[in-house]
Amino acid sequence: MIRVAIVGIGGRMGSLIAKLIDQTKDMVVVAAAEQANHPLCGQPLESSLRPQIKRLEELDLGSVDVVIDFTSPETCLQTSLLAQNSGCRLVSGTTGLSPEQLSVLRERSRHIPIVHSPNMARGVNVFFHAVSTLSRHFGPEYGIEVVEIHHQHKKDSPSGTAKRIVDLIGRPVPCHSLRIGEVVGEHQVHVAGHGERLVLTHQAETREAFALGALLAVRFVMKQQKGLFDMWQVLDLAL
Repeated sequence: MIRVAIVGIGGRMGSLIAKLIDQTKDMVVVAAAEQANHPLCGQPLESSLRPQIKRLEELDLGSVDVVIDFTSPETCLQTSLLAQNSGCRLVSGTTGLSPEQLSVLRERSRHIPIVHSPNMARGVNVFFHAVSTLSRHFGPEYGIEVVEIHHQHKKDSPSGTAKRIVDLIGRPVPCHSLRIGEVVGEHQVHVAGHGERLVLTHQAETREAFALGALLAVRFVMKQQKGLFDMWQVLDLAL
């Protein structure tokens, strides 16, 4: 049985991941954390073992196999330090990390295995792979632009997924961000040349797509000794 801790248990992703773990046969949530001023702190988690929700500073990862973090960049770095000090594996879906913060994760992955991805949905990572392949076949005479749409509460703009798409295209291209309604997530790549246009689209209909990917990442990271991995490696997508 894989013993899991979830940081950000009161968030949309943290609570959903906990719910899905309760439906598995190979994982159990043994610990959970939230920010100190969160109303859930001190309350039992509604899960099979009902662990008490702690402040992040109080979280003990000594008996945890994998800690999951879908929070903020600053909290993610706190979680990664706790994981390193405890010899615990980390799965992070936190977006918005700066290059310097990513370097910290890379350094900590020299000691523990870490899976970090801005988007853990299986379909969007196949989409990433398609964008990478597509970008090799369209020269500078083709115009390429990225459009991403998310719900009005999303803080980072452009999204981590959109930044990854631009990186995979391999050259600076315009990226348009919309924050509207309750859209879970949609990403488009528009390619246009003389007399033709190509559009690649990925739509996330529910957050379960991301949460199910996180569970795949947990199972993957359990088999690793150390290193920084992304969902392409989890899903064994050829580079």
